[in-house]
Amino acid sequence: MKVSLIQKKEDYEAALREVERLLDIGSDAAVLDELATQIEAYEDKHYPIPSPNLIARISYFLESRGYFKS
Repeated sequence: MKVSLIQKKEDYEAALREVERLLDIGSDAAVLDELATQIEAYEDKHYPIPSPNLIARISYFLESRGYFKS
């Protein structure tokens, strides 16, 4: 199976459906890996997650360990 480049939202949604289908049937890991790489690249470009600032990271660290309640 040839995996094409994900360029638009419809391609992205089709790729997600294809991954789900392939996982259900226990398909070849190489195909899933290629699809995951393409999906990740699309998500990085269209749905970026900004890094938290230093204060937010320290607050999360302290809260998650029960040292500090905000």
